[in-house]
Amino acid sequence: MLIAIQTPTSSKNAALLDQMYRLRAHIFADRLAWNVSRSNGR
Repeated sequence: MLIAIQTPTSSKNAALLDQMYRLRAHIFADRLAWNVSRSNGR
């Protein structure tokens, strides 16, 4: 599934973006062990 959000206009969209950034941080930093900086889990 692909969801395109240009600007988070609702709390649901903002929550989706937050979830996406947290998942990306988990994948790149924890699973792939890349040296990336994270702030607040993102």
